[in-house]
Amino acid sequence: MPRGNINNLIPNSELTPEQRKERAKKAGQKSGEVRAQRKLLKDELLFLLDEKLKGGDYEGKTAREAMSARLVNRAVNGDTDAYKVIRDTIGEKPTEKIQMGADEETIAKMDAFFDFLKDVSK
Repeated sequence: MPRGNINNLIPNSELTPEQRKERAKKAGQKSGEVRAQRKLLKDELLFLLDEKLKGGDYEGKTAREAMSARLVNRAVNGDTDAYKVIRDTIGEKPTEKIQMGADEETIAKMDAFFDFLKDVSK
């Protein structure tokens, strides 16, 4: 949600080239910082997924193996969402078909409307 007063915003078209360049520089720096933070989070999660677990039902297994086992267990016990996650992850997601077009009655109405527009514009 925006902070501050929206009436204080100045459009780029009203800024000098130097001001636009400075704003672009700041935006690029911030973007780089955010990308670095996301990469760090991803790397940390990948590291933790491959760590061996200590104690519990999955001792000696990696977090990745334990999560997969739990997911399969949930699917076997009837959790359809878990089944869908497994199916989609292993590449067996069915293709989604979208039907485009219209029935003959709708097409006839559209043709009549376009003919009307042609007559009106003459």
